[in-house]
Amino acid sequence: MLVALAIAVLLGVKAYQASRSAATTLPLTIRQITTWPGMDTNPAFSPDGESIDYSSDHNGNFEIYLR
Repeated sequence: MLVALAIAVLLGVKAYQASRSAATTLPLTIRQITTWPGMDTNPAFSPDGESIDYSSDHNGNFEIYLR
């Protein structure tokens, strides 16, 4: 019983340390990606994190844009 508890605690500590890796603790830079008048909504990152898509009405109709 004690060994199982020790293993559970060790796995919990490892999971906590993995969630605080350098990739999640680095400062982020916020940058404006649109400049036209209109409403830009529903942003979402691509699965690889390289691009972002959003909907915008800058031409009068809502359309989906990939940037």
